[in-house]
Amino acid sequence: STFNAWTTGQWHVSHTPAPMFTTTIILAIMLKLGIAPTHAWYPEVLQGSTLSTALIISTWQKFAPLAL
Repeated sequence: STFNAWTTGQWHVSHTPAPMFTTTIILAIMLKLGIAPTHAWYPEVLQGSTLSTALIISTWQKFAPLAL
């Protein structure tokens, strides 16, 4: 919403006439959820991390994008 307020002058997220804002938000959510085509980083990061770090990466970071 900060980027939307900066570009449009409005704090309403539902009103997003700026395509750059919409694209940025969609790509960020896709990256957080591990959805294709941004899913390539996900297995590599999980493979190189400890069990507790992999647990945090694979569960906790998914709550915020799913809540949107």
